[in-house]
Parts: sequence; C-alpha cells; structure tokens
Amino acid sequence: LTAPRPTQCDAELIRFLFQTSRDMLMVMDFSSPDHQGSFLDVNEVACERLGYIREELLALEPVALLAQETTNQLPQLTHKLLREKAVLEQCVLVAQDGSHIYVELNLHLLRFRGKRIAFGIARDISERLQLETAWKNLLGDLEARISQRTTELMETTGIVAEILERAKTEQELADKEQRLRLVTDNMLDLVAQVDSEGR
Repeated sequence: LTAPRPTQCDAELIRFLFQTSRDMLMVMDFSSPDHQGSFLDVNEVACERLGYIREELLALEPVALLAQETTNQLPQLTHKLLREKAVLEQCVLVAQDGSHIYVELNLHLLRFRGKRIAFGIARDISERLQLETAWKNLLGDLEARISQRTTELMETTGIVAEILERAKTEQELADKEQRLRLVTDNMLDLVAQVDSEGR
C-alpha cells in the first residue's frame, strides 16, 4: 500500500499552515554525507526573526545561523537526530544583525521523495528565559533580604537575652544584698542586746 498523493487543495492548506505559523519553520536537505544540510524552504517568520529576505536565507547553510555555543554541540545533536529521528533542544541562533535568538528547536528526520529531510520548528524562548532570569534574581534578592532580616532579628534577640540575663543577675545581687543587710542588722541588734545587759 502507498500513501495517497496530496491533492492541490492539500498542498495549498499545508503551505498556508507553513506560512502562518508563529514559529520559525525550516525544511532542510539532510542527505549530504557530512550531514551539514541545506535549506529547502523557510517560512516568513524565520526570515523576519533572522533579518534575511527569503533568497538570502535559502542561500545559507543552516550551521551559519548557529551561535558558537550551539555549534560546539552540533556533532552530538546530529548524531542524536540520525539515531532517534527526532531532537528537542535549546539552542542559540544568530540573526543577520548579530543579535542572539534563544530558541527551542524541534527537529524531525524523515524520508521524502528519496531524500533525507529534516523539518525544524524553532520557537523563540528569549522572552521566557528573560522572565525566568528576572524571577530567579527576584527570588535571590528576596532570600538575601530574608537572610539579612533573620540575622538582624537574631542579633536583636541576642541583645534582649543579654539584657534579660543582666537584669536577672542584678536582681540576684539585689536579693543577696538584701539578705546580707538583714543578717547584718540582726547581728547589730544582737550586739546591742548583749551590751545593754552588761554581758
């Protein structure tokens, strides 16, 4: 059994979905022995985000869009794609103006008309990463403030404890002084009584 060939209506629908996607979509020929690939098609979002007109982008090799940190991971990504036929990784693309675009890259490898084709969906996650960084910074600042406040409270508690301990000591000294005074007064009374009796 063979799959039915797409009709003209099907092709137009696929093309419509391809061009109206909010993600960057790329179709690459992955048949070359070095597996570097070349672009077969890209959607308008990819052109806009990367700052190229369609003809310029199609003339580039996909590896030319990768930032250095992603290029270093390329052999592992390629090996995983060839082995598992699908890859979902975060990577960094470089636009024409040199700006970096952080994306979640979803690659699928398939056979189409005798060629090994890689279909890529690159979702811009730059804003999400910025929010995550801001949230981590906020939590870090909050933790630092809590730690500082805890230290201050502990210092205050230590001062209060010291004051209470000093008050306790002073009270104990006052009690001892009072008892000593009573003893002394009783001794003086006793001496006075002995003297008045002439003994």
